[in-house]
Amino acid sequence: MKTNIKGVAVALLLGAGTLLSAGKNVTEAHSPVEPVTEWNVALSSGTLGVGIDIAHRQSDSIAYRANINGFKWLDAGPRTSGDFTFTNNDLLLLTAGALVDYYPTSTSFRLTGGLYFNGNKLSSKVKYTGAAKSVTLYGKSYSTSDITSVQADLSFAPISPYIGLGWGNNPSKSGLGFTLDVGLMYHSPKVVLTPTYKGTVTAAQKVVYDKDFDILSTASSNALGAVTKLHFYPVIRAGISYSF
Repeated sequence: MKTNIKGVAVALLLGAGTLLSAGKNVTEAHSPVEPVTEWNVALSSGTLGVGIDIAHRQSDSIAYRANINGFKWLDAGPRTSGDFTFTNNDLLLLTAGALVDYYPTSTSFRLTGGLYFNGNKLSSKVKYTGAAKSVTLYGKSYSTSDITSVQADLSFAPISPYIGLGWGNNPSKSGLGFTLDVGLMYHSPKVVLTPTYKGTVTAAQKVVYDKDFDILSTASSNALGAVTKLHFYPVIRAGISYSF
């Protein structure tokens, strides 16, 4: 009799274990699983213009991101300032970034560093409309009867380091999301001044003027470069993203 009771007890225990194991397997099979995503695309706009980003997850905390941004504005003018008239005022924003995003927490907050190709440019044609017969620039006088206008072009070193922080673009967070970038791009300004001469200017005079304007271009670049805050361009971008 005791043997039968022990046998029944063992059978019940084995049956209960089997049922518990089966129930666990059923529960695990029907538990929601967080989808694994590796890519993120985003559309944004801001101080770099309108842009698109593509990010790829390297790990839970690291993602690589590339973007391209652009904007163009043209003002034919004329606009005046004192004795000078400005025409063909052209602003071009063009950048392409190679960035690394670091997510220190499980949220979408991130720290970002990387490099930008910097094709930003600003240009204008400047014409003197005053009554003076000469204009003095950096201590040297230039005859207004020899030069009709000066093309002024401002550009920057082609590679610009970037550091910033932000939110979003996280490939490990599935679905739609909000993206934000706030940071600084370091760039070095460069000025090029190109004169247009009147027909009475001789070839020998043009050689002298060209050399002078090369010196003026360098002096203008150095003057801008001496202003520390002009080396830092604020980057603010916001948009929407999607991870898949």
